[in-house]
Amino acid sequence: MLQLISPLLRCLGNLLAGTGGEACREQIRDSRLLVALCAFIQAFLQTRTYIARESLWVMNNLTAEDAIFCSVLLYLNLVPVLIELLPFSKGINIMALHVLCNTAKKGPEYCQQLHQKGVLSALHTTLRMADPELIHLSLELLHMMVAGSSQVACEFVKQEGISLLEAIQYNSQEGLRIRATFILDRYLSPQVLANTPVE
Repeated sequence: MLQLISPLLRCLGNLLAGTGGEACREQIRDSRLLVALCAFIQAFLQTRTYIARESLWVMNNLTAEDAIFCSVLLYLNLVPVLIELLPFSKGINIMALHVLCNTAKKGPEYCQQLHQKGVLSALHTTLRMADPELIHLSLELLHMMVAGSSQVACEFVKQEGISLLEAIQYNSQEGLRIRATFILDRYLSPQVLANTPVE
């Protein structure tokens, strides 16, 4: 049975990523699929990392273009499972962040729910990591969250997030420096926060 899991996940992920991905999502729109994927991730994270990574890849493809699966992710409180994956390497944290970004892209209400489930605090950890791709995705997620809610922006400042972005302004990669500076100037400057209505 174990030998079948990875090929099945790869087949499903390929179907979702292909040109018929939308039709495939319509056929398998079942909340139990996300629950099963999370169960695979938790069961095999330490012993068979490749299965956990494949499960996250399928979850990424499910949530990329589908607000319903993103809503299910929030409703079933599966976000904490993704947050727990952020300290892991071997592509696990990258894929977890992709799923969180997919959810945030669905709009401010989704960003607010991500904040309520602890994502903002988790970003304090990923923004300190050395992996440029991880920092890039963390900045992308942070950007969507602070742009969608002044409350989230104020909370990030209270959690001393400004110093994290200021440190990234000295990163060797220009793209990361530019993104960090933009977020600071556009959403987190004292002038902007002072003129932002309380939600």
